[in-house]
Amino acid sequence: MQKRLYEPGQMVMDMAGSKGIVLSYNEFLRLSEKMSNKQRPGCFFALGCCPTPDFITKVPVFFEDNTLSIMRPTGIRRLDQDPDDILRENLRRVLCTH
Repeated sequence: MQKRLYEPGQMVMDMAGSKGIVLSYNEFLRLSEKMSNKQRPGCFFALGCCPTPDFITKVPVFFEDNTLSIMRPTGIRRLDQDPDDILRENLRRVLCTH
């Protein structure tokens, strides 16, 4: 098994500055039934390719604007840990309500 570039629960930022949290595969499946994927800069898009996250070339991210995207690793970067983890808690709270 290959090492993942991003682990579920990590905070990331896309190229436009939107912050989000990496989802686990189960969270992604649950949310993808309720939400459509937003095509944002840096997202993974290939014709005829199924959107199955592998955490190496396709990373599922839930952003602070309540959108879900499968991102390329080059389109996102890790955020330093916030000592208060306010954003992480807010995103987790929203995830629990969906």
